[in-house]
Amino acid sequence: TVGEKLTKPKKEDFSEDIHVIHIPTNMSMNTFKQICLQFGQVTKLKFLPKGRHAYVRYSSEEATEFARVKLKELQKSHFAGASEHLISVAESDSEEHEDDVAKVVF
Repeated sequence: TVGEKLTKPKKEDFSEDIHVIHIPTNMSMNTFKQICLQFGQVTKLKFLPKGRHAYVRYSSEEATEFARVKLKELQKSHFAGASEHLISVAESDSEEHEDDVAKVVF
């Protein structure tokens, strides 16, 4: 009707982070990011190399739930089940000097 206010539909902001621990000391942020990308579209990644843990956010609830299961499985095995290809990438990374926090926002 005339004079009625239109409201924009709210964009659903799915902002739940997955906290991942037990990341191997020889795993670079780039390798960890590649592992995370296997499970869905990553919108935020906060990698804390000194504490060997990270916070990962996915674009949807479905991707988050799927990634949560997969990342927790890898976490329990200290990433022993990670792809051999991705592990070999980590060994060839030239990231000798990592900062206390590396944050990637997509």
